[in-house]
Amino acid sequence: MRHAALFLVVAGACLAGPAAHGQDRPAAAPVALVWEATVHGSDGARLTAPVGVAALDGERIAVADADPPRLVLFRRGAAGWSPARVVRLPATPAGIAAVAGRYAVSVRGTGAIYLVDPQDGAQRRLPLPRGTFAGPLAGTRDGRLAVVDLAQGRLLVVTPDGAEAGELPLPPLARDVADTGDGWIVAVPPRGRLVPVTRDGAIGEPVELPGVSPRPCWPAAVAVAPDGARLVLDRSGGRILLLDENADVVGDAGGRGWRDGRLMLPSDLALAGPSRVVVADQGNARVQVFRRTDGAAGR
Repeated sequence: MRHAALFLVVAGACLAGPAAHGQDRPAAAPVALVWEATVHGSDGARLTAPVGVAALDGERIAVADADPPRLVLFRRGAAGWSPARVVRLPATPAGIAAVAGRYAVSVRGTGAIYLVDPQDGAQRRLPLPRGTFAGPLAGTRDGRLAVVDLAQGRLLVVTPDGAEAGELPLPPLARDVADTGDGWIVAVPPRGRLVPVTRDGAIGEPVELPGVSPRPCWPAAVAVAPDGARLVLDRSGGRILLLDENADVVGDAGGRGWRDGRLMLPSDLALAGPSRVVVADQGNARVQVFRRTDGAAGR
């Protein structure tokens, strides 16, 4: 009964519209994301400061934890999400992505990316070009890795073996990116917007994101679902926004707080299979799992 009640709380919050959340979106926007699970870990694998999250599929996720620097690998079973392995990192993680069946982690101050095997936790260091300051990471649809170079304001694309496969300039203050198939969508948190970038580096018209009054939207992370929907993590508002291909908000979930289904200063999100969205709920020292309920989720 507790889970059923929580489902109603989150779903009701999404349906309530601007009067309940102060969001600048139509009250008729459909519910498309509902809370499914909260993951803390346990014993030596209990989360403390999750800064990033990635998923190999709907059953396996990895959380980049900052204190101490490590990856906590979780697997979903009959009893829910349980820690499967803890992998120590050489320094504080800055970004994480799933690529070619492994987890890629950028760490602060090393100028390198570490590939982590989910089976045995073995690490392999991929050096980056001199002067690169690796931040957020994203897997591409063709199995490569996109690295946000915070020092040079560019997107560096490398193969799983570390070979450079291209680069392009990013808008000023850009942070997270996601592959749209024919280009990139870039999150620019201080501007509260998403910016499309073509494969050849042409920067398109920005999309302004709605905030939660009086807080403007702070898009900390972005992902693109197989059906083309954009999922945006609003760190200041503690929300996930679901946008269609035309950048219209069609659903949301969350809201600031500490109860199940609420988020406090979330730092990252990842798609786990066709319908799950996993969020690093940094301010609450946990991960939360949401499920898409709209018709496109299962396609």
